[in-house]
Amino acid sequence: MGASQCQRLATLIRNCGKLPGIKTVLLMGGSNAFSNGIDLNAIEASTNPAEESHRSIEAVNGVAKAIFSNHDKLVVSVLRSSAGAGGVMIALVADLVLAD
Repeated sequence: MGASQCQRLATLIRNCGKLPGIKTVLLMGGSNAFSNGIDLNAIEASTNPAEESHRSIEAVNGVAKAIFSNHDKLVVSVLRSSAGAGGVMIALVADLVLAD
């Protein structure tokens, strides 16, 4: 995921925590991958790869923090396929991890 995608996901997770009607948050990737973390292609294409890399890592950390800080909701990661790098961290910080 790119930094902006991670930031949107973190915001959505935080917003779910504020909604009383939501009891559980499911994080589910596609059938080919849960998540591989940061988007290396976006970093490579950036005019400043070092800055974009740092921004992306901070954004993935923000997703993990949003999940970990969501105390009122059960957060479940559903892995139907592989996960790599930051995607593993995002999956494992959930309250429950289901893997196929």
